[in-house]
Order: sequence, then C-alpha cells, then structure tokens
Amino acid sequence: MMQKVIVLVEDSAADARVVTRAIDQLGDPSISVIHYETAETAMHYFDTDGANHADLKKIVLVDLNLPGADGFRFLRHIKGSPAHKHIPVIVWTTSDQPRDIRHSYASGANSFVTKPMGLSDVTELIKDVCHYWFDRATLA
Repeated sequence: MMQKVIVLVEDSAADARVVTRAIDQLGDPSISVIHYETAETAMHYFDTDGANHADLKKIVLVDLNLPGADGFRFLRHIKGSPAHKHIPVIVWTTSDQPRDIRHSYASGANSFVTKPMGLSDVTELIKDVCHYWFDRATLA
C-alpha cells in the first residue's frame, strides 16, 4: 500500500487537531499527517527529510497567516524548487479576499479553500481533498 502524506503547515493547534481528527475519521491507515507550525520548519523538511521521501504521495495544506514567513513565501519556495514543484499545494485559510486568492494562485497554489467551521465540515473538506488528490489525480 502506497503511503500518503498530508503536510500541514498550520500555526493554530486547534485547526491542526481538527485536520488530524478528520483524517482519523476517514479510517484510511495509508494517510498520515506531518504537521509544522511555521513555514520555515516546513521548508526545512522539504529541503532535507522530505527530499529523502520522494516515494510518498504528498499534498500540502498551508495556511496563509503564519508567524515569520507566511504561506505565500512557502508557496514560492516549494514551487520554485525543481524537486518539489510537482507537489500539490492547497491554500487552507480563513481569508476569502480576492487579492489573497489571486496572489495564492500567482504564487503557485494548486487550489484555494476557505477553512470551514466545525468538525463535520472540515471532515467533509478533507475527505474531498484526499479523494481528489490521492484517488483521482495522478501524482508525480
């Protein structure tokens, strides 16, 4: 069974717990979450450990509003890397501002979603994201 990984770049511990619980509720043991609270630590992962795990199916959920480097900087870093630019990055944020949406896509985002409220809505979103990216799309 191919291991599937969601790299979650999220500074809110509560939001990270909700995503992790949503993954648990999917009941798919092949999906795991790697959580980073800052863009810098996530970028370090991709530049070091993540480069050693090229055989894993990976997607990234990144918040825009992070301490230090923001989600836009993370996007530019990942999408600017020949080794990682193929990894789907989904912006996951509370913003619904058109300028944030445009800037996200201009920075290389593959998708932009506004964080839903409540565990059931997050679970539904995570289910849809996992189904599309891990089951329907062909990842490099």
